[in-house]
Amino acid sequence: MDTLYYNGTIRTMVSHIPEEALLVRDGQIADTGPFSKLLQETTYTNKVDLQGGCLMPAFLDAHSHLISWAMGKLQADLSEAGDLSAIAAAMADFAQGKNPSDDGWVLGRGADLPLDETLVPLLDRAVPNRPAMVQHVSSHGGVFNTAAQRLLGLERGALVENAFVAAQQRLPAPDFSQLADAFRSAQQDYLSRGYVLAQEGCMLPEAEAMYAALERAGAVQMAIVSYGTPALHCDSRGPIPTIGLTNRGNKIFLDGSPQQKTAFLRQPYAGGGLGEATMTEEEVVQAVRTAKEQDRQLLAHCNGDAAIDRFLWALEQADYPARLRPVVIHAQLLQRDQLQRVRERGCVLSFFVAHTRHWGDLHLANLGQRAMTISPCYSALERGIPFTLHQDSPVLPPDPLEPVACAALRRTGAGVQLAKSECISVYEGLRAMTIGAAYQYHAEAERGTLEVGKRADLVVLDQDPLAAAPEELEHVQVMQTISGGQLLWQREEA
Repeated sequence: MDTLYYNGTIRTMVSHIPEEALLVRDGQIADTGPFSKLLQETTYTNKVDLQGGCLMPAFLDAHSHLISWAMGKLQADLSEAGDLSAIAAAMADFAQGKNPSDDGWVLGRGADLPLDETLVPLLDRAVPNRPAMVQHVSSHGGVFNTAAQRLLGLERGALVENAFVAAQQRLPAPDFSQLADAFRSAQQDYLSRGYVLAQEGCMLPEAEAMYAALERAGAVQMAIVSYGTPALHCDSRGPIPTIGLTNRGNKIFLDGSPQQKTAFLRQPYAGGGLGEATMTEEEVVQAVRTAKEQDRQLLAHCNGDAAIDRFLWALEQADYPARLRPVVIHAQLLQRDQLQRVRERGCVLSFFVAHTRHWGDLHLANLGQRAMTISPCYSALERGIPFTLHQDSPVLPPDPLEPVACAALRRTGAGVQLAKSECISVYEGLRAMTIGAAYQYHAEAERGTLEVGKRADLVVLDQDPLAAAPEELEHVQVMQTISGGQLLWQREEA
């Protein structure tokens, strides 16, 4: 049976001009146009009244860490803790509420303030006789209490970047039944916000084993695209499935995060220091050469301008093919003099533009005037460089409309206006979340716009986001999420 959508605003994202109706047949877009015309094209039709809402292409997550978002549901939420004492208190409350007789690990995440060794004795008192770890909101560092240090053989509690990742990988896996429930809940978070595809942005061996078990348990509920090590099997050809996991390339990390002052910079932070390069030049160019030899897309975490320099240099040294569309993840401190090289190498820029709102004031303090042009979306748009927007979940919740609003407004939490010259329209922001993301995944022939012959990947919204002010986008609600014509999520009626 065909499905005909009508009585709403239908945004194909091909142009600003909306369509009156859209017809779906066998999981694909069969036609768009006037309601009366499309109604005559089919005998057996399921008519869906949009009731004045909006139908547009479903969102595609350009970068996040789905398994980490799921794991966070099993950990203490520290996002509201205003100081180290509040972190310790939240950890104590979580440990008591979870299982006070348990002697296992107590984990917390989302701490959005500087973490250092002074947290260790606070954790020791808050969680006595149990190993504990607090992870920074950026996921680029954390603190282990004394019991945890003893178990892991650590010499200090506060770690960042490679040292933190190495220690974190040695933590025991959670109970599988709890993980599976958390993973299902995490996918519902994405689906309820209109995503039909989520990314696993760093598929480590431990995560690969978890995913294999989750797939066997039937816990995968949507399309998941992963990027990991060269040793992983890669499904770089063929369409991305409606439901299921597929690995599409390799991922590397060249630096840290600007809010922790570990992003690798050309010029120092206020107070000194250039950040942290997590890979040498030799290591980066070898990683690029390996991806080229494997004919795989390469995603590179680069926040600082010096890290971006190193990645672009490695692409040039290895003559990495532009057709593979290497992705610069985050690109916070991308500079104008780097844009031409980005374009020449065929790079896609994936901006974590919500930094403007959540950490813009901190960046102004740490970077001065350089913070005014973070996430330069308009500069990329102006030069025809493909770009996407992401939330880097679990750093921020998987909300596709917040980055669109942030790209349009570019205001810090304190209300400071960052460079207005880098603002883009809501329409261009929505294109980045749909057709831009499809291009990043080499899937623009089948996803990203509502054109005849493409997949019926749809999101039904209660209102047209292009009719709302950027400040009001947070109030737009998802009513349905559909992939390949299949209903994956629907809002329950109040």
